[in-house]
Amino acid sequence: MAGADVGLAAGPAAVALPGPQDGSDGPGVTGAGARPDSASRTRGLTVDRIEISGGELYGLAEARGFLARGTVGSRLGSATLTVGQLGGRLYGERTAGVALARPLRRTLAAEVGWRLLSLGAAGVPERTTMAFDAGVAARVLGRIVVAAAWRNIGDARIGDSPVSAGASLQAALLLDEISLAGSFELDPALGSSFALGCEAPVSEWLRVRAGVALDPGTFGAGIGIGRGPGEEDGRGGTLLAWPVVDIAVTWHPDLGGSSFATITFCR
Repeated sequence: MAGADVGLAAGPAAVALPGPQDGSDGPGVTGAGARPDSASRTRGLTVDRIEISGGELYGLAEARGFLARGTVGSRLGSATLTVGQLGGRLYGERTAGVALARPLRRTLAAEVGWRLLSLGAAGVPERTTMAFDAGVAARVLGRIVVAAAWRNIGDARIGDSPVSAGASLQAALLLDEISLAGSFELDPALGSSFALGCEAPVSEWLRVRAGVALDPGTFGAGIGIGRGPGEEDGRGGTLLAWPVVDIAVTWHPDLGGSSFATITFCR
C-alpha cells in the first residue's frame, strides 16, 4: 500500500469495533484482525491474531529484519505484543512493545502503546530507551474509517540521537469490491509525506494491492493469499488452520527495491 496507513500496533484501525452484525449501519473497524462480531461474543481472553513478517530493505543483506506480533482480545478491548529486529551484528535495531486498545463508543476506539527500543553496533555499547505512542480510530458514515496516531510523544532519545517521532492521519473507504486508503505523515526531522493505496479481491482467496507515495515518489504492489478476518469459515471463531500469506515489493527512486512477506493467522 506504499505506506497508506497510520502505523498503529494493531493495524490502521487500532481495534475491532462492532459491525453490522449488531445492527449498526456499516462494516466494523477490524484493524486488530478480530472477526467483526468477536468483541461482542467473547467473555474471556481469545487469541485474535498472530503475525510474522520478514523483509529486506533496498536489496541489502545488512538491512534484513523481522517482526512478530500477537493480539489477544476480550470484551474490554485488545492487547498487542510486538517484537522485532532490523540489521545484525554490524548494526542492529531491536524493539519490543505492547499496545492496549479499547472501544470507547460503538464507532470509536483508542490505543496506547509503549516500545522498548535498543540500538547497537560493532564496537559500540548497546543503548536503550522507551517510547510512548497513542492513536484513535473512528467509523463515520458507515463505510469510512478515519484514524490518527502519534509516535514517540515524549520525544525519547538514544544518547544524543532523537528517536523518530511524528503524527499520521488516515482515511479509508471500505466498499464491497475495493478498499481505498490515503494517509498523511508528518515527521519533524524528515518533513511530510502523502500516500494513496488500494486493495481489491480477485477471488475468495486472492487480493491485489498497490499504492504510491509522494516526496519521495515510492511505488508499492503486492498480493494476499488466503481468507481474511471476518470471512465465514465454520470454525467457530478459532484461529484459522490455513494462514493468510501476503507478499509485497516497494521501489524507492534513489535506494531501489525492498521486499516483504507476512504470514498471519487470524480469527
